[in-house]
Amino acid sequence: MSSRMPLWLPILVGLGVLIGHNQSFYPWTLDDAFITFRYAENFANGNGPVYNPGERVEGYTTFLWMAILAISHSLGANTVIAAKTIGGVLTCLTLAMVTFSYRFIPGITPRVGAAAGLLLGTSAIVSRWALSGMEVPLVTCLTTITVLLHLQDKRDIQHTALIGFLAALTMMSRPDAGLVFGVLFLDRVWRKDWKHLICLTSVFLCVFGAYFAWRLSYYGWLLPNTFYVKVGSTTAQIQRGLTYLLQFFTPGWFLMLCAMLSLRLIKKLPTRMGVITLLIGLHTAYVVLVGGDVFWGYRFFAAHIPLLSLLAAATLVTFSNRWFWGLVSIGVTMNLYWLVSSDQLNADGLVSNRGIDVGFWLKKHAPEDALLATNIAGSIPYYSELTTIDTLGLNDVHIAHREIDNMGQGHAGHEKGDGDYVLSRAPDYVIFASSLGDQHPKFLGDRELFENPEFHNAYDIHIYPIKSYRDLTVWVRRTDHGGKGIDIPPRRRISGSISN
Repeated sequence: MSSRMPLWLPILVGLGVLIGHNQSFYPWTLDDAFITFRYAENFANGNGPVYNPGERVEGYTTFLWMAILAISHSLGANTVIAAKTIGGVLTCLTLAMVTFSYRFIPGITPRVGAAAGLLLGTSAIVSRWALSGMEVPLVTCLTTITVLLHLQDKRDIQHTALIGFLAALTMMSRPDAGLVFGVLFLDRVWRKDWKHLICLTSVFLCVFGAYFAWRLSYYGWLLPNTFYVKVGSTTAQIQRGLTYLLQFFTPGWFLMLCAMLSLRLIKKLPTRMGVITLLIGLHTAYVVLVGGDVFWGYRFFAAHIPLLSLLAAATLVTFSNRWFWGLVSIGVTMNLYWLVSSDQLNADGLVSNRGIDVGFWLKKHAPEDALLATNIAGSIPYYSELTTIDTLGLNDVHIAHREIDNMGQGHAGHEKGDGDYVLSRAPDYVIFASSLGDQHPKFLGDRELFENPEFHNAYDIHIYPIKSYRDLTVWVRRTDHGGKGIDIPPRRRISGSISN
């Protein structure tokens, strides 16, 4: 593995997996990605980074990704295409960095880099998110380059300043990625490297501190709105986080086993590879404490698959030089097996695909000033361009800060709602459940609305054929109650008195 061509082999394999995996469930864009797209386009169009113009709610957790997409939109790019293109490029860049990690880390050999590249390039956890439209490729790329540069251990102030700058950008790409800076800080303290510690911290605080001061003054809350929606303080939440971790062990057992083995071989690993082990351990604990994630595909672990792959390769060559490639082959084989067999890693974008159809239909048939209430906060509002009440609260301050006693027992991000509040805002259309709607409620806010007699007095069910094979079921506020209606008659209308 010392020649150039074999070192490029993992990248070619990774490209093949990336293309083949995404093609297998194309088109695929996660519905929540459209939330960020909406913020980005409002930002680029001069309305500020907001969900609804005039409402300052931080319903995203990835400022840097949103800002990049806002810039691309202002330059005339299609936001959806730009997100997928940038995500794919960042994923390939991450794969290249891991494959050529021997140029960063003393003690890492070309064959260890090539093995790490193969483990990463065949990981469906990474390839699934590359073209999803989500922030995952950005968080992954920044986390990887920041840690690799730190492990390069150049005794140079400019180099340390760059690491501090990248660590700040990493945390601006998603709050949990702030653990990267925390681990690098601890490593400098452990080595009593005070000069570089001061430089690292100063640059980080200047960049991230300026951003944090702005977002606090703009949105008014210490944490993003999404945190208040998803995170509570119950034991049920921790149990949900443990379940999420155990589910990740199904496709990720090989890498995690190597990570645990690295604890026994830490003194034999290349210089300070323990930094990666510590980062993985702390991040895993964080994921468990916040209750995991609602999305299929192990999003919270995806950003650390590159570092896990590198740690695994470095551990395996230390564990058994003779059987190194055989052990790596086991990991690659397991990756490919889960790539073709795991429902978690091959779920398509059914919710968003249907939501796109509904959004376009509403844009065509609903008045521009109508008010929509829906649980599907991404694709439907993005394409309809209607002012929207996010009934699950990701983009609504009131719902996000409502106290719920049984937090952690349901799906993350789907536990809050407030039917009375939604009704008080008199939306023209209410879509229960998922993208195509339903006559009956599914989530808390829907149920509270459905149980309110005033709702049934003011709303009727309308069923519209939006495509030859798809019907939209939407609760429409009657015109005699101030509703704006829809410009075509429904295929079927049902009185709101069905609650009786």
